[in-house]
Amino acid sequence: MSPAILRYLSKRGWPLAVIALAVLIRLFAPLDPNIDWLISNNRAFLHGVALYHDIVETNPPMAVFIYLPATLIEHWTGWAAAPVFTVMVLLAGTASAIFFSRSVEACSRWTLPVTLFVVLVAPLSAFGEREHVALILMLPLFGLLIRRAAGEAPDWPAIIVVGLLAGIAPMIKPYFALGIITACLWLAVRRRDARFLFAPEAVIAAAMTLAIAAMVWLYLPAYPREVLPLLMDVYAPLRRPLTDFIFSTNVRVSVLSALMLWLAMRGATIKPTAGVLLAGAGGFFIAFLIQGRGWPYHAYPAVALLMMAAILTLFSAKTTSEKIYSWWAVGAVLLNLVTYADFPGGDYGGVRLVAPIRAEVTAPTIMSITSDLTPGHPITTDVGGSWAGTYASRWITVNAGKLLARHPDAETRARLENWLVYDRRVINHDLATRRPDIVLVGIGGYDWRKWIAADIETARLMADYWPLAADTLTPAQKRKYEPVMAYIRKDLPNRHPDQHTQ
Repeated sequence: MSPAILRYLSKRGWPLAVIALAVLIRLFAPLDPNIDWLISNNRAFLHGVALYHDIVETNPPMAVFIYLPATLIEHWTGWAAAPVFTVMVLLAGTASAIFFSRSVEACSRWTLPVTLFVVLVAPLSAFGEREHVALILMLPLFGLLIRRAAGEAPDWPAIIVVGLLAGIAPMIKPYFALGIITACLWLAVRRRDARFLFAPEAVIAAAMTLAIAAMVWLYLPAYPREVLPLLMDVYAPLRRPLTDFIFSTNVRVSVLSALMLWLAMRGATIKPTAGVLLAGAGGFFIAFLIQGRGWPYHAYPAVALLMMAAILTLFSAKTTSEKIYSWWAVGAVLLNLVTYADFPGGDYGGVRLVAPIRAEVTAPTIMSITSDLTPGHPITTDVGGSWAGTYASRWITVNAGKLLARHPDAETRARLENWLVYDRRVINHDLATRRPDIVLVGIGGYDWRKWIAADIETARLMADYWPLAADTLTPAQKRKYEPVMAYIRKDLPNRHPDQHTQ
């Protein structure tokens, strides 16, 4: 291929090809059930339901509201929120990549296609997750920091807009602030000037974060006052031990890729770009460790920034040693991506329940007694229903049970037992007052039917329901999802006892 054709493709052809590939993937790859649940929160909010009281999500409010624009469009037009959100992320990711690439345009003509690939294609099943949205919001800020590292002074309009956008990310999850902090810290050390710790765009981002936090406290006080104590007691203690991460293949590959990248970029012209990206990746990597879950999408921002730094360093390498180290860095970070990757594997297998539910009731109200949120989402959306439960699942009961199995001290045991009573009270309240049309009951590893029978009130309320249909999952799906039985309320029109399925 001639140099002229390569130059043309790198400027126009490759970016368009990457965008086309991303669109093609999104036509077949569904959004994660987490996103469907968060969209359900927004649907409830638009119908006047009180967030963190009548419907409770464990993440901060901004983690819910980033899906509000797509849900508003659904509310106004009837277009499904999930594909609308997908289009919005594709557009926002493209805009973010273009802004970043123009900020560091002198580095390499391949900057834009590489950035588009990392932002639009590499997320795989993390597409649209909070980590993905946060990186899209923060990438322009990294671009301005790279310009500062090269001795340039960005324009104030760009500083203000970029700072405001980046300031949203830490309110999606507070850990995301670490990506900005480590990048600014690297810049201050490299330029030997502490003032870079207070780059204007970073200061504006911090002010935006504090402003959003104040609004949350004023307008959604239930989150800091009621949900955070629940998380501290029942969610946070279940993080995996740090040793599980330190000695894992994932961490070793991350360290290897960062080391190879450092060796490759010592004399490279792209050093400011790689330095800021590597520092930002370090902050996100710390966030990944702090969260302590090891879920693939938690690692996406760190892996994405490592990938950008490695590939862009390779394209700018001049000497033989730089090129050798760059290839090692690219190989290591690609191995990192494959190791962490959660490839889209098709829709949740609960589609077998959709037809029986639709045949019995139109626009049903639904809740679940399950270990995970997945059965209820996307089933609720797929049948055109609405969520009737306070929580997405009985995760409080599951987590508290796991923590009690560790034989905690008397005070901790008392708190956990109180949470078990609380979760039982919530489910009884939802069944009694909201009277959902459909209740999805897990029939997998945790014996939820036995849990129902263990409480007189829960058993009495569930006696108003007949089994409608059981889900059947493949062995591969059962390793990831919980099979469920759909129960339908007996007093719905045209329902008769002899119609139920055991």
